[in-house]
Amino acid sequence: MRRWIAGLLAALMILPVGTAAAQQYYKTQLQGSAAVLYTALLDNLEIMKTQAGAVELTNYFSDNAVLADTDGLFQDLETACRALKYDYPELFWLSSAQIHMHTAKIMQGNTVLRYQARIKPPEGGTYFAQGDDQNSVAEKLAQMEAAADRIAAEAAQKDTDYAKIRAAHDILVRETSYDKDQQNNSHLAYGALVEHKAVCDGYAKAFQMVMNRLGIACISIEGEANANGETGGHMWNAVQLEGNWYGVDVTWDDPVTADGTFEMLRHTYFLLGESAMNESHTPRTTFFEGGPSYELPALHSRSYREEQFNNFWQQFLVWLGNWRVWQWLK
Repeated sequence: MRRWIAGLLAALMILPVGTAAAQQYYKTQLQGSAAVLYTALLDNLEIMKTQAGAVELTNYFSDNAVLADTDGLFQDLETACRALKYDYPELFWLSSAQIHMHTAKIMQGNTVLRYQARIKPPEGGTYFAQGDDQNSVAEKLAQMEAAADRIAAEAAQKDTDYAKIRAAHDILVRETSYDKDQQNNSHLAYGALVEHKAVCDGYAKAFQMVMNRLGIACISIEGEANANGETGGHMWNAVQLEGNWYGVDVTWDDPVTADGTFEMLRHTYFLLGESAMNESHTPRTTFFEGGPSYELPALHSRSYREEQFNNFWQQFLVWLGNWRVWQWLK
């Protein structure tokens, strides 16, 4: 009996804490027609990328009467586009401004039989963002994905998720320079991964792409950040490690020296807890001004380094206590 109890105590000390990779995090925040339209867009991305024709949406709605609310559908379409691009940073080419909703009534006399809804680009246009076309998008995607694969493969050689996250963070910092001139691609993951010049959203989207390949839950967060008394728009990440969420700001860990001569690697904004992150970062929780709100994952109360320090002493005390119990049981 004494040996059985001791074995149980030892087993409880080493039970692992599981993590779950976030898939389509922002989609989980959608309701009603916005969720349906997200699925419809995702299903038809290849069509939208290769041809400029209309995409039929009607059959995605089990309740046809929902399509009568035209104004609601327009807002839900914008919401779905925003959520889709948050979940898939590689969709740089998809422009919500180029996605036009068209609705119609099918009538029999004065009676409405059913409603129809579809999307299509402007007359003579495409679904691509300004400056992109089918060939340039295909080339950029191939380059982006190859770069993300390379970084993920290097990070994957590490033994722990912590080491993998840190390796990916450090590679991006070493290989990317902050683009003060904000070139065309600096807001995209392409800027950080391929051209090695980016601003905050380019860093964050690139980091998210690499984490996705490592199977580590990660999202990009838009909001405002305060640096040296100045507040401005910003983007950073939240990443899940050992069952807890932490903040990561790759951009601010790649600062330029005061004289601008070189950049340096640091881990000041790496795996921060809620209080530390909220000192300077304020997330936005609506898809757009006046649009629906969403919830972000709650960051752990302590930063990861602090948590590990506390855990070390907790585990030591547990071990010490169990060792004393074991002596008594013997």
